[in-house]
Order: sequence, then structure tokens, then C-alpha cells
Amino acid sequence: MNQFNPPTNKQMKKDSKLNLSRWLVRGGVIPLFLGTLLLMNACLPASYTMQIKEVVNCGESPLSDGIFDVATSDSYRMTVSVYNWLTMTANPSTFAPESNYIELRKAKIWFTYPASFSLPKADALYLETNPREVLVYGRLEPTIQGTFEGTGGTGNSTASASFIRVSFRLIPSETARLWASAPELKTSTSKSKIPATLGSHFIVIANVVLYGQSGTGTELSTPVLKFPISVCRSCLDNSAGDKIICQSGGTSGGSVSCVGQDGFCYEKPTGNGAGGG
Repeated sequence: MNQFNPPTNKQMKKDSKLNLSRWLVRGGVIPLFLGTLLLMNACLPASYTMQIKEVVNCGESPLSDGIFDVATSDSYRMTVSVYNWLTMTANPSTFAPESNYIELRKAKIWFTYPASFSLPKADALYLETNPREVLVYGRLEPTIQGTFEGTGGTGNSTASASFIRVSFRLIPSETARLWASAPELKTSTSKSKIPATLGSHFIVIANVVLYGQSGTGTELSTPVLKFPISVCRSCLDNSAGDKIICQSGGTSGGSVSCVGQDGFCYEKPTGNGAGGG
């Protein structure tokens, strides 16, 4: 006859842990927990699904940096391409409502100055501690990836992100007036060449974040755009006709709103004010 030996406390604790582990796995608790985490992650928007791809000038050419002449313009406008990487969720053939569009709401702007910048702190300088906010509106449709049933195609096409261009006032007049009084701009540079030299100038970094909301109500924002701008006095003034290196289209050409920034120079009107340059 086999003698029954009662389990020791150590064996009972070991068996309890083993049974608990088996129950957690077989009972579906761990799979359910992991599945919930995966589902939560799938519902969250991908990091930076809304992105600023590029900054463009008035001629729609990409810019790596900007130029702002405080003597020929009292403000600076920025135009950016904004992308929406959220993919389409609804099937247009069934007229299902789409929820992955994004509506832009505002831009937050602040400036980073050189360490040696001589102007004292003022509200209109818009530092990171007191950024400027401007209203911006634009609707970004979702990215289309593949095709839907009934729309033709194989469904294997590469995704192409939806984007729009939006324009807003980056540097307001109150900030331009402060910059114009900076000792760094003592010397007029009307005869300087662009971009070989700007004469007396300083460089600020414009920090820009765009904010929007998806069709599901999710608040979204772009990464911080850090855009360098060279600030000068009269470096884009070609009224003397000394042929500074300028973009085509000053007061005699393209949009007047371009004058004084990014190589678009002020040109002296001739005759009745038309033509010239």
C-alpha cells in the first residue's frame, strides 16, 4: 500500500503559483489584457500624424530659411505645406461618413533670439514663455491607401498623404517695430547683395506648431518647426536701381504682400506706377 504523504507548505505554495499561472493563461486573462493593450494602441493616433513638410515663398519655391527687411515691410507671412497621414476609414462607395480628416484650428509661434541680442524682454518679442497664437483654418482630407471595393484597382497602391498649404502672419507689426529698433540694425544695407551678405543683421529662429482636430474629436499637433530668419534693414530695397539680387516680383511684379521678405525686393515705380524694375 502506498503511504500518503501530505504536501509540505513549500510544495503547496509552488503548486498554487503554478495553478494561478495556468489559470491566467488558459482562462484568457493575460490574452485579454494583451489584446486590450493592442486595441488601445490601434485606436491611438500615430505620433505626429499631422506634419509640416515645407515652407514656401510667394513663388511657391521651397525655403530653407527666410529673410525679413524691417525697412520695406511691417510684417512677415509664412506659407507651409501641412500633411495628414491618417488613412481613410470610410468606404466612399457606401457613403459611410469619414472621420480621419483634420481641421486646422490655430498656430502657436515663439521666437528664439541670439544670446547677444540687445533688446530687453518685451511681450511683443513672443518668447517661449509667452507664445503668440493665431487662428488658422484648413481642412486636411485623409490619406488614401489602396482602393475600396467597387472603386476599381488592386488595392495595393502606395499611400499618398493628403496635404494643403496654409498662410498666416508669422511676424506681426508690433514685433517688427521692436526689431527695427535693435542696435544690431544700425547700418542701412541697401547696397548689399543677397544672399552673399546682408550687412548688419541678426538671425532669429521662428518656432511654429500647428494644432488641429480630427473628425473623431482627437486633438492633434505638428512637431515644432524651427525656421531661421535673417532680419535686416533695407537689404531688400531696390528703389535706387542698384540691382540687388532679388526674386522677380516686387511692387512691379507679383503680390505686394511678398515685398520685404525672402528675396522679394521693393522696386521704384516708374511712370504711372506700373512696370519698371
